Amino acid sequence: MLYIASANHDPMQFNNPEKLDFTRQIFFLSFGGGITNCLGDFLAIVQSKIAVNSLIQRLDNWEINADKIYWKRNIVLKCLKTLPVKFTPWICP
Repeated sequence: MLYIASANHDPMQFNNPEKLDFTRQIFFLSFGGGITNCLGDFLAIVQSKIAVNSLIQRLDNWEINADKIYWKRNIVLKCLKTLPVKFTPWICP
């Protein structure tokens, strides 16, 4: 059984691979590779970056509580169970 979640956690490739780092440059195994690469991978990555950046720019004084990040682990994927973010809400003009 291939454990997909381990793909981007190689300590030989990444400093502190278990740390949540939004600036890390990684290969997204979930989109495949080579001739079997997903045609929509570029669009999905661009849309995700735009959404996260737009949200971050609109929130004031935001911070992630790194002590309370919990991972949900299973045999195939590793994903966040909780990602507590504290921020000052903004009001639409």
